[in-house]
Amino acid sequence: MTKKACNIYLNQAITSLEKMRSAVNDELGPDAAIDFLEAAQEVTQMLGLSVSEGMSAISKSSLGKLSHMSERLYRERHVAQMIASSLLEGLAPDESDQVMLQAYVNGEVTIESLLAHARQFATLAAYEEWRRANAQNLIDNPQRCISTQQVMNEMQALIKRKKSK
Repeated sequence: MTKKACNIYLNQAITSLEKMRSAVNDELGPDAAIDFLEAAQEVTQMLGLSVSEGMSAISKSSLGKLSHMSERLYRERHVAQMIASSLLEGLAPDESDQVMLQAYVNGEVTIESLLAHARQFATLAAYEEWRRANAQNLIDNPQRCISTQQVMNEMQALIKRKKSK
């Protein structure tokens, strides 16, 4: 019955669309605006009912495939955005990152796990950048040393920042 009902509602929507067209063509008539709005309301109602009946007519296996495909496309879009953001920051995902991203696209890893991995990657990249800059600075300025107190102060500030987030 749902396919038949879907078609009935679609035909009623088409009839209402024709009423809208007539109302637009009769724009000088006194009731044209009212006729148009009433027909538009009928179209909206009939299309809503048609969609509801049509979706009921689709087999569950088709819905399962559609749901899986749309979820995968959604995940692929997320990954593409993450990679683009990383590349803009000058960071390219390595092989282990790509494995993790593909696992997310496949639905094997949650977004929370992927986010934790991305945070770990960003923290590691920031640390490596800091380490390289300081190593080069020590090479360029051998007399300059960092005191233990300065390291402790920086670590306490970092911990406070992390806790406040």
